[in-house]
Amino acid sequence: MQFNEVVFPFCLSDKTPTPGSSVTGAGFGLVNATHRPSRLQEADLEVLEASRCESIFEREQFTPQLRLRYPQLLQGQSILCATYPDRSACQGDSGGPLYMDRNNLRFLVGIVGSGVSCRANGISILPGLYINVADHIEFIDSVLYSPSPF
Repeated sequence: MQFNEVVFPFCLSDKTPTPGSSVTGAGFGLVNATHRPSRLQEADLEVLEASRCESIFEREQFTPQLRLRYPQLLQGQSILCATYPDRSACQGDSGGPLYMDRNNLRFLVGIVGSGVSCRANGISILPGLYINVADHIEFIDSVLYSPSPF
C-alpha cells in the first residue's frame, strides 16, 4: 500500500479527547445538496462536553420521539460530540476518521457516526456524533491481534 494525502496510517487512541480539544474530521461527504467532492475534505472541530452537546440537540432537534427511540444517544463515553461554527460531518462522511495530532503522530480518536441534519449548503446546525475509539480499543485490539481470522 502506498501512502499519500488520502491514504495514511493512524495510531489508535486509548484516551478520550477532553472537551475543548482540537480534532479534525475528514471525508468525501456532501459539501452542499448535490455536490460530492473529488478530493478529501477536512474540517477542524472542537470536542464538546456531553451535557453541552445534549442541550444543543434538545434545543434544536432532539424531540421526545427521538429520545424515546434512542434514549442513550448522548449518554456515556461511547459517543464523542464535535463541532465548529458552519462545519460538520455530512451525508457520505460516515465511517470516516476523527483524529488529532500529538507528538508528530496522527491518532484516530473517533469514527464518523452521524452528520445529522445537514442543510442544502452542507452545513449542520447540530454537532457531529462520533464513535469514541478509546471506548472500544480492547475490542479493536482483540480483532487486530487475533491469531485467527473470523
